[in-house]
Amino acid sequence: MGEDELNLYEYYEKLSYFDLVISEIRALRVRIERCLEEGFSLSMEEINEKLEDVVDKIEEYGDLYGYDDFYEKMNESLEELFWTSLEEESRIFSCGNVEKRNVWRKVLDSFGLIRFWNRWECEKQGNEIRVYILHEETGFYLLHATYKLLEEPFCHVCSMPGVITSDCTYHLDLYGFDRIYVLGKYIASSRRTGDDSLSDHILKLKVEKEYALPLGKGLAMTLCYSYHELLNSDFIVPVPLHSNQYRERRYNQALELGRVVSEYLKREKGVNIPVVYSLRKTKNVKMHNLSRVERKKIVKGLYEIIENKSYLFEGKKVILIDDVVTTGFTVSECSRVLKEAGAREVNVLALARTV
Repeated sequence: MGEDELNLYEYYEKLSYFDLVISEIRALRVRIERCLEEGFSLSMEEINEKLEDVVDKIEEYGDLYGYDDFYEKMNESLEELFWTSLEEESRIFSCGNVEKRNVWRKVLDSFGLIRFWNRWECEKQGNEIRVYILHEETGFYLLHATYKLLEEPFCHVCSMPGVITSDCTYHLDLYGFDRIYVLGKYIASSRRTGDDSLSDHILKLKVEKEYALPLGKGLAMTLCYSYHELLNSDFIVPVPLHSNQYRERRYNQALELGRVVSEYLKREKGVNIPVVYSLRKTKNVKMHNLSRVERKKIVKGLYEIIENKSYLFEGKKVILIDDVVTTGFTVSECSRVLKEAGAREVNVLALARTV
């Protein structure tokens, strides 16, 4: 049943059920926090039982009402409940009781919400981003990976590597956006000849949400150092997944990257560019096995603005964010929709350009 088909009573019932689930999650968090403060008196069996109850209610809600953006709304609410402050993070990681830390991590894991901001750190060194991970037992950061940044020559319209802008033909049939900005190159595993941490982490992001932290921080750092003209943007808009894809994966990697980039800019630069989830994918189409010609045809009409959000973009400068740009037709169509909604400028920001 679509949301527009619900009568007022059904809509009220839907919101009431949603509030009930959120209330139970909040109560669970309060109980666990109290146990952590008092010395861990809550058994893992009790925690698992409570978590299963909440997850069952989430599934029941989704099955009962089945509207497209339910999982996105639920995820946003859970993020607000479980996003820990820097002070909380420091307290949890500095406490000597490993069991307490593992309990808190298990709670976050149960919802796929590992958002410990300080677990990953990045720094720019020359033409690379060095990624460090916190070793919890020692409290030291260890070098984990290195992302190689895009180097000249590359096209300053579509970021295709190995070609200058005036000679580039890859973007001639693309449309909608003003420019594509990327951190580096994505190379499929079957074609790699050496270590490629950026491509490895992009693949891991498809199945492990936590990789949005190092990748998002690296992308935000690249924006600040190399693409500072984007700092005066108004919104970050993630490329959407279809609701069926979202239910399978339980998160949207573009949305997670957008949240990390937005948070980094706020914390490190004092720049507020909020994430606005405003696009919807209308059909459950997977394009990884399609040719360039097939992709160009199938994206037509595949994306639309979510109801009541088009007014946001009149005269605004938008960052459209995604993990990888392959042919460029997905970001073209999303950009076209945003421009039709009134956006003055749409720039694409992605981790990598496929080569």
